[in-house]
Amino acid sequence: MDPWASGTSAKGGSPWIPVRLGHGIRGAIHGASTSVTAPLYSMTQKDGGPGTLSLVEVQEATPPGGALGKAPPSTLAKPKGFGYYSSVAPPRNRPKMPMSIRPLTSHGFAGDVTGIDLTQPLIANDVTAIDDAMDQFGILIFHEQNFTDDTQMAFSRRFGELEVSSGAEMSKPADRRLSPMEMADISNLDRDGKLRAASDRMRLTALGNRLWHSDASFRIIPAKYSLLSARIVPGTGGNTEFADMRAAYDALDADLKAEIADLFTEHSNAYSREQIGFRKADYGAENQDKLTPVRHRLVRHDPRTNRKSLYLSAHIGAIEGWPIPEARMLIRDLTEHATQRKFVHAHQWRPGDFIIWDNRTTMHRVRRYNDLTEPRDMRRTTIRGEGPTAAQIQHAA
Repeated sequence: MDPWASGTSAKGGSPWIPVRLGHGIRGAIHGASTSVTAPLYSMTQKDGGPGTLSLVEVQEATPPGGALGKAPPSTLAKPKGFGYYSSVAPPRNRPKMPMSIRPLTSHGFAGDVTGIDLTQPLIANDVTAIDDAMDQFGILIFHEQNFTDDTQMAFSRRFGELEVSSGAEMSKPADRRLSPMEMADISNLDRDGKLRAASDRMRLTALGNRLWHSDASFRIIPAKYSLLSARIVPGTGGNTEFADMRAAYDALDADLKAEIADLFTEHSNAYSREQIGFRKADYGAENQDKLTPVRHRLVRHDPRTNRKSLYLSAHIGAIEGWPIPEARMLIRDLTEHATQRKFVHAHQWRPGDFIIWDNRTTMHRVRRYNDLTEPRDMRRTTIRGEGPTAAQIQHAA
């Protein structure tokens, strides 16, 4: 039987209905219970019954003799992208629309996603597909996702417990623009929606976001995902850059990998803001306990993918057992290595864009824009991690 012609499972499973999305597009389906090689990218079961979620590797090929659907897998060219589909039939009033992902870099870091509306209720398989894609890409970029604060938080909770924003917990209620403590206000607007003045302390503190960092690495249990919604974007500037910390680790030489394998670093919000002129005392006596350094591994291992990554951030101020100057120079050297252009994807925002990134495997920074004349209203929810990366050591008072 020719699976290219029939669309029938190579394991003798249920038949599938191929749906043509474009000339010359083929897909290889990889799933836990089916290893079907399929002629076309999007597929759904004929009976619409229960099935499995599958990862689709979209490839481009010219079939021998030009016969669509007759090219064997061996003739496929290099992958052009990835997509997910679920063979579980969606509700009758919900259109069958496969989520597809286009890699944005040559090594598969960052994916541009189409075919899904995150503001609508999702089935469990949709959430699983996004989780699996995060393991693959580290960053997922969605467009035309018109969230409200409530719908963004509801969607975010599908991936775990929401963190309370550090900006919210370190500010007075009268100074906050956004009511939910779990919604980080990544903007240049004050509580009245007006542009912040040049000397505004909140504006100056936020300039630290222009340093390469990982969100909430200053917490004992650091962040898993960050989810950022673009509500208002400036006309120019304000792009966000992301660095692939897995690829950066892979590119280190064997001697350096061995040297850093068992190192522990100390992270604090005070360290990152120190780089732009803030003193620890500037945070006030009421916030000093939130600035206590926390201990993390410099190299993290992800059991889901079995890959290692550098865990770097502007929040790092020390390496356990190293003199401070030497420690900071190593962190600077590693950061310069990890943020080379070949490891970085830059995103130019449009209103309605929504990006999810994995803080365990990426760093990011915002780029300069004219924040004194143009509003930039971004709102972030953050998923708490599963646990600490290292045991903590009690610091002397």
